[in-house]
Amino acid sequence: MTSSKTGVTAAKPRRSRRSKGAGTTEVVLGGGANRGFGHCGLLQAIEELNVNTGIITGVSIGSIIATLYTNGYNPQEIEEIFATELTELPAPGLVRSLLIPPFVGRIFGGTTGGGLIDLHALFSHLIEKYDLRPQPNLRIIAYNLLKRSPVVFEGTDYDLLTAVTASCAVPFLMRPVWFGQQDLLGKIGTLAASWLGLSENGVLVDGGVHHPYPGNFCKGTAIIGKLGFASAFPTRCLSPTDLVLHMMEMMAAPLLSWYFSDPEEHVVVDIGLPDVACMSFGLPRSKCRQMVEHAYKASLKPLRRAISDGAVKTKS
Repeated sequence: MTSSKTGVTAAKPRRSRRSKGAGTTEVVLGGGANRGFGHCGLLQAIEELNVNTGIITGVSIGSIIATLYTNGYNPQEIEEIFATELTELPAPGLVRSLLIPPFVGRIFGGTTGGGLIDLHALFSHLIEKYDLRPQPNLRIIAYNLLKRSPVVFEGTDYDLLTAVTASCAVPFLMRPVWFGQQDLLGKIGTLAASWLGLSENGVLVDGGVHHPYPGNFCKGTAIIGKLGFASAFPTRCLSPTDLVLHMMEMMAAPLLSWYFSDPEEHVVVDIGLPDVACMSFGLPRSKCRQMVEHAYKASLKPLRRAISDGAVKTKS
């Protein structure tokens, strides 16, 4: 890759060489946008305790972290990639997208209303730069709005860009992903079949609409990384945009936590830092590191207990 500023060819991002997971304990990396740093701490604890991991399921931001991990990047490398690539989204535009419908912006000549954020370019860049591919131990969850059911991408024969973009497409904020035929008649047929529940194709959005950290796709007892929602006031000064998003999330958190109950018969590890909202932007590296460390420490005790009880297997 060549830098447009310097003309110097940049080194290809380093990747750890690890064997693909073929174990029995599945791992679910749930949704939570920028709270996703917590998954790096969870994965670090899983590796330190020598857990015999199998399929890694990703939902929303967990899908891109699961993709990186199953493609050979270790938790420390993922933390650096995540901090470098995914914390510079335009927060003011996101707020306008959330509060003002795009058609209102068009009425006023585009001076208000941000429109829906298109994640396609961002994830296309990540997939190309970090040489990401579908992996046998990777499962990605999106949601079909018309069929009103989850869509599961697994195996190695699917378009990874479509899968991760759809899985992260937060409704009313990110642009939905069309999954199906491109011609007009084909689209009409796809929409009808999807609405009638006859097709997996259709309009796909964030897998968290089904459940932010589901366990129903896993075989046996799984380790589930629960990022949750902001439940405490911020401990640092926030921009007006970040403050609005943080307070909105805090108000919605009790209802969301009630509606999305913890999956039963799984090891659910609550790894989210209470004072960071999902849509927090401009996070300092110190706060990102704090999220990782908090998740790592929060993971050790429940994982050790699950190993001791025999619910989670370690490598021999």
